[in-house]
Amino acid sequence: MKKIIIFLAMVLCLPMAFAALVDVSCPASLDSGVQGVCTVDTETEFNDAKFGGLDFTLTLTDLTLDGSVASDFGTLLGNTQTGKYGLTYDFSTKKDGVKKLAKIPIKLTKAGTLKLSNIVFYDENSAETKIADVTKSVALKAASACTANTETKCSNKQIQTCKADGSGFAAAKDCPNGQSCDAGTKKCKADAPVASCSDSIKNQDETDVDCGGSCSTKCADTKVCKDDTDCTSTVCTAGKCAPKPAAKCKAGTRKCDLSDPTKTNSWLCDAKGVYSSTDKCVGGYTCQGADGSAKCACPTGKTECTVSNQKSCVDTQTNAANCGGCGNLDKKYICAKDQVCTAGVCKAKPAKTKQQFLDEVGKVYDSDAAGKKSWTPGFISKLASLLKSWFK
Repeated sequence: MKKIIIFLAMVLCLPMAFAALVDVSCPASLDSGVQGVCTVDTETEFNDAKFGGLDFTLTLTDLTLDGSVASDFGTLLGNTQTGKYGLTYDFSTKKDGVKKLAKIPIKLTKAGTLKLSNIVFYDENSAETKIADVTKSVALKAASACTANTETKCSNKQIQTCKADGSGFAAAKDCPNGQSCDAGTKKCKADAPVASCSDSIKNQDETDVDCGGSCSTKCADTKVCKDDTDCTSTVCTAGKCAPKPAAKCKAGTRKCDLSDPTKTNSWLCDAKGVYSSTDKCVGGYTCQGADGSAKCACPTGKTECTVSNQKSCVDTQTNAANCGGCGNLDKKYICAKDQVCTAGVCKAKPAKTKQQFLDEVGKVYDSDAAGKKSWTPGFISKLASLLKSWFK
């Protein structure tokens, strides 16, 4: 039927539309909320027509019409997001290849489509040429990782600038040796010096600038300290190094404690020159001598001897085993059985008198009978031993 109509039109020389084109172009993708423009490009040729027109239905899906459709078509029959549009052509000056443009402003919040349907070209005699529907898709751009070409950030010793497509950062500039990127200014800045005990800065565990703490350098007087070891003077008072007081004694020396009745206690001098701790003489020794030169020594009448592998003070004046000296060093200091030690000299035992014998018998009796004045087995045994010692 269509071929017949075309044939009849040619025969009768009726005006006929013989060429028509519609092309639609849209951005491939858009940022959410950012306006884009779809362009409708038409081209048509009519024979012997003074004017013509184009009708189409515009349908936007998930896209928003963001303003009026601008066109050089002529009169628009509508301007809605989904509706019919109409336009006119003027063929009075040019018959061949007449081109027209329409610009459709859009926005999107997710991927959407623009569709032109029911596309029909017609001339002044209502001769129509239908065009297939045209559909264009517009994607939603991924959110930019950064502001293209302008935003910068630090990466250790490097300043990075946002890529042109905003997809991320790319290395742009290395900081010189001894410098790093400052996170605040995004510019290269000299590196902080490595902390030490000679950098003129109070850091690490220093109690004052470059001294105290783990530093080998001790702090001078008036500098801040935590304890005596921080100070050159070895004196830390109220958080400040103080001059070392004049020594009251020589370190390591002692003085006797005159308040001690046993005369065994003494005071020791510390590194600060102060008698601060006590010491006790043992093994029979007593503290003797003047302050600063006192020492533990044997008292008068006693001599230092080794007894059971340990030194101690022994009575060498009345002790028959160490009479006048140490018996373990020389046997001459050990008195015979029939001798006694008198004033450090072994002498024969003096003859006992009758009275001494009776006195000793009385002591034995009293100690055994405990005032009972009775003869007991214990008393007889002790009496026998006494008689044996007297008359051996």
